[in-house]
Parts: sequence; C-alpha cells; structure tokens
Amino acid sequence: MTSLITTVPATDVNIFELASRRKFRYDTPAGQLCTEQLWDLPLEDAGDGAASLDAVALSLASQLRDLKAPVQESFVHPLGGDWETYLVRKLEVVRAVIACLLAERQAASTSS
Repeated sequence: MTSLITTVPATDVNIFELASRRKFRYDTPAGQLCTEQLWDLPLEDAGDGAASLDAVALSLASQLRDLKAPVQESFVHPLGGDWETYLVRKLEVVRAVIACLLAERQAASTSS
C-alpha cells in the first residue's frame, strides 16, 4: 500500500508540489475539486451554498477535530497517523491559497 503523503517532511517540499503529486482532492457542495481549482473559489460563502475557500478550510479543520475524538469511528482510517498528516497537508494548501488571495486583495485595495 502506498502512503498518502511523501516521507519527506513538508518543510522540505513545496506543499503545492506535494498536492499535485498526490492528487489532493477537496470536498465541496459542487463535488470534489483539485488543488488548481481552489484558486477559482471565492474566499467566503456568498450565501448561495456554493463552495468557498473558507468552507473548504472549515471542513478540513472539522475532520481533523473528529480524528482527535475519543471514539474511533473507522477501522479503515484509524486515529492519527498518515490520515491525520494527509488532512493537515490539505489544510496547509488551502490556507496558503487563502493567504495569497488575501494579500492580493490587500495590494489591490492599497494601490487604488
């Protein structure tokens, strides 16, 4: 069985390289999105139930919290380990996209 993540520490690998090599997918109301499609999402929910970066990040954070729950709900994805690291890496990618888009928004507002 191949690992969900690379054995190289995240500090040594660009998270976007990791995401593309491991074909990360992100669950949204519209279905699964690949890493490149994150850049097309709005930062926040427009109230129409469509996907947003904030919603994707909140979903990943919720999944991580659930992993730390005292009751193990899956024998396929046991608590912690590889699955937890996989979710952490996905959340890091989403946070990086959010940070970049926020910086672009800030730069555009100060230049106008």
